[in-house]
Amino acid sequence: MADQISLEVHGLPELNEMLSQLPARIAKQVFGRALKVAGQVVKTEMVGRCPVKTKDAGPKSNSLPDGALKADIGSKVSLYPQNNAGACRIGPSAETAYVAVWLEYGHAKVSHGKKRNRKTLGNVPAIPFMRQSADATAQTAVDAFAAELGAGIEALNG
Repeated sequence: MADQISLEVHGLPELNEMLSQLPARIAKQVFGRALKVAGQVVKTEMVGRCPVKTKDAGPKSNSLPDGALKADIGSKVSLYPQNNAGACRIGPSAETAYVAVWLEYGHAKVSHGKKRNRKTLGNVPAIPFMRQSADATAQTAVDAFAAELGAGIEALNG
């Protein structure tokens, strides 16, 4: 998806100092696990807020099956060791992302048929479940990240 929600965590200098003292491979594992835990907080909220199509659009419809968007929401952690940074992407895969964008921002409702004969029938209002999920869980995700990072470092320093 082109739109991304970015959250930078600052104010964890002690954890960052301890993390930098660990071997790079171990630090990467601990940091990745912390990102995964934080991402799970947002993912759980997003799945809960995701609207589900419940009525069949008809036999000729090319719309997604019922519940496909909700089932497709996932998370993927990426680490950038050269910058001591990482990211967790939460949302639907490319297969269903177009529907998520339509829902998030709303879209025009158009008639079917030949392109030159299509008419705009109205607008479908936005259901911004992705942004609302990120906004609702931002602090909880940061807290989960810090707690998991701290616990991982603590376990290694024993």
